[in-house]
Amino acid sequence: MEQSITFVDVETPNYQNNSISSIGVINVDGDGVVTTKYFLVDPEAHFDRFNIELTGITPEMVADQPNFKEVWSEIEPYFTNSLVVAHNAVFDLSVISACLQRYDLPIFPIFYTCTYRISRALKIPSNSYKLNDLSSYYHVTLDNHHNALADSKACMEIFYYLLKEPNLETLDQYVKCFEPTLYRGNKDNKKYLEVLIGLLTGIGFDNYLNKKEISFLNNWLTKNQLPYEYANIVKELKAVLKNEYITHYQHLHILNELQYMKSIKAKNIRSLYEFMAILEGISCDEVINDDEIMELNKWMKENEQFKGTYPFNRILNKLEKIIIDKQISTIVTDELLYYIKNFFKPELDQGDLFDVKNKVICLTGNFCFGERSQLEKLIVLKQGIISKSVTKKVDYLVLGSKGSAGYKYGKYGAKTNKALTMKSEGHKIELISEARLMEVLKLSK
Repeated sequence: MEQSITFVDVETPNYQNNSISSIGVINVDGDGVVTTKYFLVDPEAHFDRFNIELTGITPEMVADQPNFKEVWSEIEPYFTNSLVVAHNAVFDLSVISACLQRYDLPIFPIFYTCTYRISRALKIPSNSYKLNDLSSYYHVTLDNHHNALADSKACMEIFYYLLKEPNLETLDQYVKCFEPTLYRGNKDNKKYLEVLIGLLTGIGFDNYLNKKEISFLNNWLTKNQLPYEYANIVKELKAVLKNEYITHYQHLHILNELQYMKSIKAKNIRSLYEFMAILEGISCDEVINDDEIMELNKWMKENEQFKGTYPFNRILNKLEKIIIDKQISTIVTDELLYYIKNFFKPELDQGDLFDVKNKVICLTGNFCFGERSQLEKLIVLKQGIISKSVTKKVDYLVLGSKGSAGYKYGKYGAKTNKALTMKSEGHKIELISEARLMEVLKLSK
Protein backbone atom coordinates (compact mmCIF):
# COMPACT_ATOMS: atom_id res chain seq x y z
CA MET A 1 0.00 0.00 0.00
CA GLU A 2 1.36 3.37 -1.05
CA GLN A 3 1.06 6.69 0.80
CA SER A 4 -2.41 8.23 1.03
CA ILE A 5 -2.46 11.70 -0.56
CA THR A 6 -5.02 14.45 -0.04
CA PHE A 7 -5.31 17.40 -2.46
CA VAL A 8 -7.09 20.43 -1.04
CA ASP A 9 -8.13 23.96 -1.91
CA VAL A 10 -10.14 26.47 0.13
CA GLU A 11 -11.91 29.67 -0.79
CA THR A 12 -12.51 32.44 1.73
CA PRO A 13 -15.28 35.05 2.09
CA ASN A 14 -13.05 37.95 3.18
CA TYR A 15 -9.49 39.19 3.67
CA GLN A 16 -9.20 37.95 7.27
CA ASN A 17 -8.57 34.34 6.15
CA ASN A 18 -10.02 32.76 9.28
CA SER A 19 -13.19 31.41 7.66
CA ILE A 20 -14.06 29.26 4.63
CA SER A 21 -16.82 29.66 2.04
CA SER A 22 -15.97 26.48 0.10
CA ILE A 23 -13.51 23.60 0.25
CA GLY A 24 -12.54 20.94 -2.28
CA VAL A 25 -10.84 17.71 -1.22
CA ILE A 26 -9.59 14.85 -3.37
CA ASN A 27 -8.09 11.85 -1.57
CA VAL A 28 -6.12 9.13 -3.33
CA ASP A 29 -5.64 6.29 -0.85
CA GLY A 30 -2.82 3.77 -0.82
CA ASP A 31 -4.66 1.47 -3.20
CA GLY A 32 -5.37 4.24 -5.69
CA VAL A 33 -9.04 4.69 -4.75
CA VAL A 34 -10.11 8.29 -5.37
CA THR A 35 -12.61 10.06 -3.09
CA THR A 36 -13.89 13.52 -4.03
CA LYS A 37 -15.56 15.97 -1.64
CA TYR A 38 -16.84 19.47 -2.31
CA PHE A 39 -18.68 21.71 0.13
CA LEU A 40 -20.16 25.14 0.11
CA VAL A 41 -19.61 26.30 3.69
CA ASP A 42 -21.45 28.85 5.79
CA PRO A 43 -18.46 30.90 7.01
CA GLU A 44 -20.53 32.60 9.71
CA ALA A 45 -18.65 35.73 8.70
CA HIS A 46 -19.07 38.73 6.38
CA PHE A 47 -18.30 38.64 2.66
CA ASP A 48 -16.00 41.12 0.93
CA ARG A 49 -16.99 42.22 -2.58
CA PHE A 50 -13.56 41.20 -3.87
CA ASN A 51 -14.00 37.62 -2.66
CA ILE A 52 -17.53 37.40 -4.11
CA GLU A 53 -16.24 38.52 -7.51
CA LEU A 54 -13.26 36.18 -7.30
CA THR A 55 -15.08 32.99 -6.26
CA GLY A 56 -18.64 33.65 -7.39
CA ILE A 57 -19.87 32.59 -3.94
CA THR A 58 -22.44 34.90 -2.32
CA PRO A 59 -23.91 35.01 1.21
CA GLU A 60 -27.23 33.74 -0.20
CA MET A 61 -25.55 30.64 -1.65
CA VAL A 62 -24.19 29.50 1.72
CA ALA A 63 -27.06 30.59 3.97
CA ASP A 64 -28.38 27.04 4.45
CA GLN A 65 -25.04 25.23 4.14
CA PRO A 66 -23.15 23.51 7.00
CA ASN A 67 -20.54 25.47 8.93
CA PHE A 68 -16.87 24.49 9.05
CA LYS A 69 -17.25 22.38 12.19
CA GLU A 70 -19.90 20.22 10.50
CA VAL A 71 -17.85 19.88 7.32
CA TRP A 72 -14.66 19.09 9.22
CA SER A 73 -16.24 16.05 10.88
CA GLU A 74 -16.53 14.51 7.39
CA ILE A 75 -13.15 15.46 5.92
CA GLU A 76 -10.85 15.26 8.98
CA PRO A 77 -9.73 11.64 8.24
CA TYR A 78 -8.23 12.82 4.94
CA PHE A 79 -5.85 15.10 6.85
CA THR A 80 -4.79 12.95 9.81
CA ASN A 81 -3.06 10.12 7.99
CA SER A 82 -2.21 11.51 4.55
CA LEU A 83 0.33 13.66 2.80
CA VAL A 84 -1.56 16.89 2.10
CA VAL A 85 -0.88 18.65 -1.21
CA ALA A 86 -2.02 22.13 -2.16
CA HIS A 87 -0.96 25.02 -4.38
CA ASN A 88 0.49 27.68 -2.08
CA ALA A 89 -0.17 25.17 0.67
CA VAL A 90 0.73 27.39 3.62
CA PHE A 91 -2.22 29.65 2.79
CA ASP A 92 -4.77 26.81 2.69
CA LEU A 93 -3.39 25.14 5.82
CA SER A 94 -3.25 28.47 7.69
CA VAL A 95 -6.92 29.10 6.92
CA ILE A 96 -7.84 25.57 8.03
CA SER A 97 -5.76 26.10 11.18
CA ALA A 98 -7.56 29.34 11.96
CA CYS A 99 -10.94 27.65 11.49
CA LEU A 100 -9.98 24.75 13.74
CA GLN A 101 -9.05 27.16 16.50
CA ARG A 102 -12.12 29.32 15.92
CA TYR A 103 -14.42 26.31 16.41
CA ASP A 104 -12.35 24.93 19.29
CA LEU A 105 -11.51 21.75 17.37
CA PRO A 106 -8.45 19.54 18.01
CA ILE A 107 -5.49 20.47 15.87
CA PHE A 108 -2.41 18.48 14.96
CA PRO A 109 0.73 18.61 12.82
CA ILE A 110 0.07 18.06 9.11
CA PHE A 111 2.67 16.70 6.70
CA TYR A 112 2.32 18.56 3.41
CA THR A 113 3.96 19.57 0.18
CA CYS A 114 3.27 22.47 -2.13
CA THR A 115 3.04 22.37 -5.95
CA TYR A 116 3.90 26.07 -6.10
CA ARG A 117 7.08 25.54 -4.10
CA ILE A 118 8.13 22.44 -6.07
CA SER A 119 7.53 24.06 -9.46
CA ARG A 120 9.47 27.14 -8.41
CA ALA A 121 12.39 25.08 -7.09
CA LEU A 122 12.50 23.05 -10.31
CA LYS A 123 12.31 26.28 -12.38
CA ILE A 124 9.47 24.99 -14.53
CA PRO A 125 9.51 27.20 -17.68
CA SER A 126 5.92 28.42 -17.26
CA ASN A 127 4.86 32.08 -17.57
CA SER A 128 4.57 32.03 -13.79
CA TYR A 129 4.07 29.54 -10.97
CA LYS A 130 0.42 30.42 -10.49
CA LEU A 131 -2.05 27.55 -10.70
CA ASN A 132 -3.64 28.72 -13.95
CA ASP A 133 -0.29 29.27 -15.69
CA LEU A 134 1.07 25.88 -14.61
CA SER A 135 -2.19 24.32 -15.79
CA SER A 136 -1.64 25.87 -19.21
CA TYR A 137 1.98 24.69 -19.28
CA TYR A 138 1.02 21.06 -18.52
CA HIS A 139 -2.21 21.23 -20.60
CA VAL A 140 -4.32 20.65 -17.51
CA THR A 141 -7.98 21.62 -17.83
CA LEU A 142 -8.94 24.45 -15.46
CA ASP A 143 -12.24 25.81 -16.70
CA ASN A 144 -13.45 27.18 -13.37
CA HIS A 145 -10.49 28.73 -11.60
CA HIS A 146 -11.19 29.63 -7.93
CA ASN A 147 -13.72 26.86 -7.66
CA ALA A 148 -12.27 24.84 -4.77
CA LEU A 149 -12.83 21.43 -6.35
CA ALA A 150 -11.59 22.52 -9.79
CA ASP A 151 -8.45 23.98 -8.22
CA SER A 152 -7.88 20.80 -6.17
CA LYS A 153 -8.17 18.68 -9.33
CA ALA A 154 -5.74 20.91 -11.22
CA CYS A 155 -3.32 20.78 -8.28
CA MET A 156 -3.51 16.97 -8.32
CA GLU A 157 -2.74 16.72 -12.03
CA ILE A 158 0.13 19.23 -11.78
CA PHE A 159 1.55 17.30 -8.81
CA TYR A 160 1.75 14.07 -10.80
CA TYR A 161 3.37 15.92 -13.71
CA LEU A 162 5.96 17.38 -11.32
CA LEU A 163 6.80 13.90 -10.04
CA LYS A 164 7.84 13.01 -13.59
CA GLU A 165 10.22 15.96 -13.94
CA PRO A 166 13.75 14.60 -14.53
CA ASN A 167 15.41 17.08 -12.14
CA LEU A 168 13.17 16.06 -9.22
CA GLU A 169 15.51 13.75 -7.29
CA THR A 170 13.16 13.00 -4.41
CA LEU A 171 9.88 14.33 -3.11
CA ASP A 172 11.05 14.02 0.51
CA GLN A 173 12.99 17.28 0.44
CA TYR A 174 9.75 19.14 -0.31
CA VAL A 175 7.69 17.48 2.43
CA LYS A 176 7.27 19.74 5.45
CA CYS A 177 5.41 19.57 8.74
CA PHE A 178 2.80 22.26 9.29
CA GLU A 179 1.95 22.71 12.95
CA PRO A 180 -1.40 24.54 13.02
CA THR A 181 -1.22 27.60 15.23
CA LEU A 182 -2.05 31.26 14.91
CA TYR A 183 0.85 32.05 17.20
CA ARG A 184 3.74 33.44 15.16
CA GLY A 185 6.35 33.60 17.88
CA ASN A 186 9.70 31.91 18.00
CA LYS A 187 9.31 28.29 16.95
CA ASP A 188 11.97 27.01 19.35
CA ASN A 189 10.34 28.81 22.26
CA LYS A 190 7.00 27.18 21.48
CA LYS A 191 8.71 23.79 21.28
CA TYR A 192 10.47 24.43 24.60
CA LEU A 193 7.15 25.16 26.31
CA GLU A 194 5.36 22.14 24.81
CA VAL A 195 8.17 19.75 25.72
CA LEU A 196 8.43 21.07 29.28
CA ILE A 197 4.66 20.71 29.76
CA GLY A 198 4.85 17.16 28.41
CA LEU A 199 7.76 16.21 30.68
CA LEU A 200 6.04 17.59 33.78
CA THR A 201 2.77 15.89 32.83
CA GLY A 202 4.39 12.50 32.28
CA ILE A 203 6.55 12.69 35.38
CA GLY A 204 3.56 13.68 37.52
CA PHE A 205 1.13 11.00 36.29
CA ASP A 206 1.70 8.93 39.43
CA ASN A 207 1.53 11.99 41.76
CA TYR A 208 5.04 11.31 42.98
CA LEU A 209 8.40 12.70 41.95
CA ASN A 210 11.48 10.66 42.80
CA LYS A 211 15.16 11.66 42.74
CA LYS A 212 15.76 10.23 39.24
CA GLU A 213 12.90 12.30 37.82
CA ILE A 214 14.05 15.46 39.58
CA SER A 215 17.61 14.89 38.34
CA PHE A 216 16.29 14.38 34.81
CA LEU A 217 14.36 17.67 34.94
CA ASN A 218 17.37 19.56 36.29
CA ASN A 219 19.58 18.21 33.51
CA TRP A 220 16.97 19.05 30.88
CA LEU A 221 16.63 22.64 32.13
CA THR A 222 20.42 23.02 32.12
CA LYS A 223 20.83 21.72 28.55
CA ASN A 224 17.95 23.66 26.99
CA GLN A 225 18.14 27.40 26.43
CA LEU A 226 15.71 29.40 28.52
CA PRO A 227 13.27 31.60 26.55
CA TYR A 228 12.97 34.92 28.40
CA GLU A 229 9.15 34.95 28.43
CA TYR A 230 9.12 31.82 30.61
CA ALA A 231 11.95 32.90 32.88
CA ASN A 232 9.93 33.51 36.07
CA ILE A 233 8.03 30.22 36.13
CA VAL A 234 11.11 28.17 35.15
CA LYS A 235 13.10 30.02 37.84
CA GLU A 236 10.45 28.87 40.33
CA LEU A 237 10.74 25.31 39.03
CA LYS A 238 14.53 25.34 39.35
CA ALA A 239 14.25 26.66 42.91
CA VAL A 240 12.07 23.79 44.13
CA LEU A 241 14.13 21.22 42.21
CA LYS A 242 17.30 22.50 43.89
CA ASN A 243 16.00 21.09 47.18
CA GLU A 244 15.56 17.68 45.47
CA TYR A 245 11.94 17.71 46.56
CA ILE A 246 8.77 19.11 45.01
CA THR A 247 5.35 18.89 46.58
CA HIS A 248 2.26 17.80 44.67
CA TYR A 249 0.86 21.31 45.05
CA GLN A 250 4.03 22.91 43.64
CA HIS A 251 4.01 20.52 40.70
CA LEU A 252 0.37 21.31 39.83
CA HIS A 253 0.92 25.06 40.28
CA ILE A 254 3.89 25.13 37.90
CA LEU A 255 2.15 22.90 35.35
CA ASN A 256 -0.98 25.08 35.44
CA GLU A 257 1.11 28.23 34.97
CA LEU A 258 2.85 26.73 31.94
CA GLN A 259 -0.48 25.57 30.48
CA TYR A 260 -1.86 29.08 30.97
CA MET A 261 1.11 30.58 29.10
CA LYS A 262 0.55 28.09 26.32
CA SER A 263 -3.16 28.92 26.13
CA ILE A 264 -2.27 32.59 25.63
CA LYS A 265 0.14 31.77 22.81
CA ALA A 266 -1.95 29.19 21.05
CA LYS A 267 -5.33 28.08 22.37
CA ASN A 268 -5.95 24.35 22.87
CA ILE A 269 -2.86 23.14 21.02
CA ARG A 270 -1.62 19.67 21.73
CA SER A 271 1.35 18.86 19.57
CA LEU A 272 3.40 15.75 18.97
CA TYR A 273 6.21 17.46 20.88
CA GLU A 274 4.09 17.42 24.01
CA PHE A 275 3.05 13.80 23.48
CA MET A 276 6.63 12.60 22.99
CA ALA A 277 7.76 14.58 26.03
CA ILE A 278 5.03 12.95 28.16
CA LEU A 279 6.40 9.55 27.19
CA GLU A 280 9.93 10.69 27.98
CA GLY A 281 8.76 12.00 31.35
CA ILE A 282 7.12 8.66 32.18
CA SER A 283 10.19 6.64 31.23
CA CYS A 284 12.99 8.85 32.59
CA ASP A 285 13.15 6.99 35.91
CA GLU A 286 13.30 3.60 34.13
CA VAL A 287 10.02 2.46 35.74
CA ILE A 288 6.36 2.44 34.66
CA ASN A 289 3.80 1.82 37.37
CA ASP A 290 0.03 1.13 37.35
CA ASP A 291 -0.96 4.77 37.89
CA GLU A 292 1.19 5.94 34.98
CA ILE A 293 -0.32 3.32 32.67
CA MET A 294 -3.88 4.33 33.58
CA GLU A 295 -3.19 8.06 33.31
CA LEU A 296 -1.36 7.67 29.99
CA ASN A 297 -4.26 5.65 28.60
CA LYS A 298 -6.70 8.34 29.77
CA TRP A 299 -4.59 11.12 28.17
CA MET A 300 -4.36 9.27 24.86
CA LYS A 301 -8.12 8.60 24.81
CA GLU A 302 -8.68 12.35 25.26
CA ASN A 303 -6.27 13.19 22.42
CA GLU A 304 -7.24 10.77 19.67
CA GLN A 305 -6.53 13.46 17.04
CA PHE A 306 -3.11 11.81 16.88
CA LYS A 307 -4.53 8.51 15.64
CA GLY A 308 -2.69 7.38 12.54
CA THR A 309 0.52 9.11 13.65
CA TYR A 310 3.46 6.87 14.49
CA PRO A 311 3.81 5.69 17.24
CA PHE A 312 0.49 6.80 18.81
CA ASN A 313 -1.62 3.87 17.57
CA ARG A 314 0.87 1.19 18.59
CA ILE A 315 1.25 2.53 22.11
CA LEU A 316 -2.51 2.94 22.54
CA ASN A 317 -3.08 -0.64 21.35
CA LYS A 318 -0.54 -1.93 23.86
CA LEU A 319 -2.12 0.05 26.68
CA GLU A 320 -5.63 -1.13 25.84
CA LYS A 321 -4.51 -4.78 25.75
CA ILE A 322 -2.81 -4.42 29.13
CA ILE A 323 -5.90 -2.83 30.69
CA ILE A 324 -8.38 -5.30 29.13
CA ASP A 325 -6.28 -8.29 30.21
CA LYS A 326 -5.90 -6.78 33.68
CA GLN A 327 -2.35 -8.09 33.76
CA ILE A 328 -0.11 -5.21 34.75
CA SER A 329 2.87 -7.37 35.63
CA THR A 330 6.57 -6.51 35.84
CA ILE A 331 7.16 -8.30 32.53
CA VAL A 332 4.41 -6.29 30.81
CA THR A 333 5.56 -2.94 32.19
CA ASP A 334 9.20 -3.68 31.33
CA GLU A 335 8.13 -4.50 27.77
CA LEU A 336 6.16 -1.25 27.53
CA LEU A 337 9.06 0.72 29.00
CA TYR A 338 11.49 -0.80 26.48
CA TYR A 339 9.14 0.03 23.62
CA ILE A 340 8.63 3.66 24.71
CA LYS A 341 12.34 4.32 25.22
CA ASN A 342 13.30 2.84 21.85
CA PHE A 343 11.18 4.86 19.49
CA PHE A 344 12.85 8.15 20.37
CA LYS A 345 15.26 7.16 17.64
CA PRO A 346 14.77 4.56 14.91
CA GLU A 347 16.01 1.18 16.06
CA LEU A 348 18.48 -0.01 13.43
CA ASP A 349 18.70 -3.62 12.37
CA GLN A 350 22.00 -5.32 13.23
CA GLY A 351 22.19 -8.23 10.83
CA ASP A 352 25.13 -9.73 8.99
CA LEU A 353 26.86 -7.85 6.20
CA PHE A 354 25.41 -8.57 2.78
CA ASP A 355 26.30 -8.27 -0.89
CA VAL A 356 24.66 -5.11 -2.25
CA LYS A 357 24.22 -6.76 -5.68
CA ASN A 358 20.55 -6.92 -6.75
CA LYS A 359 19.39 -5.42 -3.44
CA VAL A 360 16.86 -2.59 -3.56
CA ILE A 361 18.16 0.28 -1.43
CA CYS A 362 16.55 3.58 -0.47
CA LEU A 363 18.43 6.45 1.20
CA THR A 364 17.10 9.07 3.63
CA GLY A 365 18.57 11.83 5.75
CA ASN A 366 21.94 13.56 5.58
CA PHE A 367 25.11 11.55 5.00
CA CYS A 368 28.64 12.02 6.31
CA PHE A 369 29.83 10.44 3.04
CA GLY A 370 28.63 13.49 1.13
CA GLU A 371 25.79 14.16 -1.27
CA ARG A 372 23.11 11.47 -1.44
CA SER A 373 23.43 11.33 -5.24
CA GLN A 374 27.13 10.41 -4.94
CA LEU A 375 26.34 7.55 -2.59
CA GLU A 376 23.60 6.33 -4.92
CA LYS A 377 26.07 6.23 -7.82
CA LEU A 378 28.46 4.14 -5.71
CA ILE A 379 25.66 1.68 -4.90
CA VAL A 380 24.76 1.38 -8.59
CA LEU A 381 28.42 0.67 -9.43
CA LYS A 382 28.19 -2.27 -7.02
CA GLN A 383 25.07 -3.45 -8.94
CA GLY A 384 22.65 -2.34 -6.26
CA ILE A 385 19.23 -0.99 -7.21
CA ILE A 386 18.19 2.49 -6.06
CA SER A 387 14.62 3.28 -5.05
CA LYS A 388 13.60 6.91 -4.51
CA SER A 389 10.74 5.89 -2.23
CA VAL A 390 9.94 3.23 0.35
CA THR A 391 7.94 0.41 -1.25
CA LYS A 392 7.41 -3.30 -0.63
CA LYS A 393 10.31 -4.00 -3.00
CA VAL A 394 12.85 -2.13 -0.84
CA ASP A 395 15.26 -4.39 1.06
CA TYR A 396 17.13 -1.71 3.00
CA LEU A 397 16.42 1.85 4.08
CA VAL A 398 19.70 3.59 4.92
CA LEU A 399 19.64 6.42 7.47
CA GLY A 400 22.29 9.10 7.08
CA SER A 401 24.66 9.35 10.04
CA LYS A 402 24.06 13.06 10.53
CA GLY A 403 20.53 12.12 11.61
CA SER A 404 17.94 14.68 12.53
CA ALA A 405 17.11 16.65 15.66
CA GLY A 406 13.50 15.79 14.97
CA TYR A 407 14.12 12.11 15.85
CA LYS A 408 14.03 13.07 19.50
CA TYR A 409 10.43 14.13 19.12
CA GLY A 410 9.32 11.29 16.87
CA LYS A 411 9.66 13.21 13.60
CA TYR A 412 11.47 10.58 11.61
CA GLY A 413 10.60 11.81 8.15
CA ALA A 414 8.22 10.30 5.63
CA LYS A 415 10.50 7.47 4.44
CA THR A 416 11.56 6.31 7.90
CA ASN A 417 8.05 6.59 9.24
CA LYS A 418 6.71 4.46 6.39
CA ALA A 419 9.46 1.86 6.83
CA LEU A 420 8.75 1.60 10.57
CA THR A 421 5.06 1.14 9.82
CA MET A 422 5.82 -1.54 7.21
CA LYS A 423 8.06 -3.41 9.67
CA SER A 424 5.28 -3.37 12.24
CA GLU A 425 2.99 -4.91 9.61
CA GLY A 426 5.45 -7.75 8.93
CA HIS A 427 7.21 -6.52 5.79
CA LYS A 428 10.85 -7.60 5.41
CA ILE A 429 12.48 -4.21 5.22
CA GLU A 430 15.55 -3.36 7.29
CA LEU A 431 16.64 0.02 8.60
CA ILE A 432 20.42 0.24 8.54
CA SER A 433 23.01 2.86 9.39
CA GLU A 434 25.24 4.68 6.96
CA ALA A 435 28.24 3.02 8.67
CA ARG A 436 26.85 -0.47 8.02
CA LEU A 437 26.21 0.38 4.36
CA MET A 438 29.79 1.62 3.95
CA GLU A 439 31.10 -1.64 5.39
CA VAL A 440 28.88 -3.53 2.94
CA LEU A 441 30.16 -1.46 0.00
CA LYS A 442 33.78 -2.10 0.98
CA LEU A 443 33.22 -5.87 0.88
CA SER A 444 31.09 -5.89 -2.27
CA LYS A 445 32.83 -6.91 -5.46
